[in-house]
Amino acid sequence: MPKPSDKVLLGKEMRGLLGVDTTKYYEVGIDGSNLEQLIGAWGAYEFDDGLYYRTVSQGDAHAVNAKAYSVAAGKEVSRGDGKPITYACLPKDTTTVLTRDGWKEFKDLCVGTDVLTYNTEKGVSEWKPIQHIVEFDNQPVIEMGNSHFKFESTADHRWFGDRRTGRKTKRYVQEFFTTEDFKGERRILRSAVAEGGGLGISPEEAGVLGWLVADGYFHWSGFKRNKEEGITARIVQCEKKYTKEIRQTLAGANISWSEHYSSDDRVDFLLCSKDIRKLFDKLPFGRVNKDELPWTKLVLMLSQPARAAWLEAFYLAEGWTDRGGNKIICQNEGEYLEAVRLAIYLEGMVPVQHNHGKHGKTGYTNKGICKNIRLSSRKFLTCQRLTKNVSRSADVFCLTTENSTFVARQGGHITITGNCLYGAQSPKIASMLDVPKEIGQKVIDA
Repeated sequence: MPKPSDKVLLGKEMRGLLGVDTTKYYEVGIDGSNLEQLIGAWGAYEFDDGLYYRTVSQGDAHAVNAKAYSVAAGKEVSRGDGKPITYACLPKDTTTVLTRDGWKEFKDLCVGTDVLTYNTEKGVSEWKPIQHIVEFDNQPVIEMGNSHFKFESTADHRWFGDRRTGRKTKRYVQEFFTTEDFKGERRILRSAVAEGGGLGISPEEAGVLGWLVADGYFHWSGFKRNKEEGITARIVQCEKKYTKEIRQTLAGANISWSEHYSSDDRVDFLLCSKDIRKLFDKLPFGRVNKDELPWTKLVLMLSQPARAAWLEAFYLAEGWTDRGGNKIICQNEGEYLEAVRLAIYLEGMVPVQHNHGKHGKTGYTNKGICKNIRLSSRKFLTCQRLTKNVSRSADVFCLTTENSTFVARQGGHITITGNCLYGAQSPKIASMLDVPKEIGQKVIDA
């Protein structure tokens, strides 16, 4: 078989570069991409009578593709231009995907893993398994964003949102569109209320956990009394603030308590060890202390009503409402803040981070690890003021799910995003081959 290109090194040429002593050693070369094609050909054999197998085993598949594209485009398409028509869409090094176990990098994803997706028909986020994973090396990516949002993707990456169809009526049509199609009349849907997990605790019990992590403390003694390990748990709150809400939550969770008052108008709620032990025994994490409990996983396991109760308790303990009516939670970087961000997002809001700002009425400025997180109810990101720039080349990937969507994060920015098709769409093909878009579509059809 002739070499497909002068740049391709085969056999003796490759061994010459590596300095292999062929009198003593054998070198076995493996083309991973070609092996993948052969595996695909094996799976397709009974359906195409071996056509794909003959293509990849007796010739060069990229050259065959280039020949077909040349006929469709009406101009010569090189093997090199035919090869990158398959591609993926999000950078591997900056993107994580939301799974039932939390955020995972590309290297930790596999087919069958449940990821959070958006059901465009039901209007809710739900868990669906990964059906396919595709990847491609060294692709140009575009950074888009504004003062509150930054994200990188390939130009043909798909998003779900809506498009305004009339200036006066302001009617919106839901649809998928690509990064290249961002225009003023389009909006990206970033979040939706997500289905909850199956952990069997009530909203009141989840509320107790919210108060404990935000304004409380618990610690296991490490030794047993009367065959039961001891635990100390307390919630501290200013008497003039939310002591009424704490009492209602504890009563609803069937947890007894005693109250102790300090000279600075604080109330110390000491929770009954027997009752709080029963609550923690419902969790699948064992008897761990506050700083050891995986709060992010807990949030993912809560039912939707319990998750909302947990977040409300955390907000009452560590948040406030600004002059514009926005709810804000202040918290240091770490596991607690990660859990809060996730709970906000799963409740259909967008966690907007501000590194500087005033903590309620105390007046100090957050300049270090402390963050202010605004609970934004704006689920849509308008494309009107988004800027787009080719930022770099990166190894990229994408997923396929039943709902054609999944939830991804880059930096502190979380959003619903669409599947990329395994193969470029007409705008990319047309641009790459310097032909009109309708010809680009013909190339895809070919």
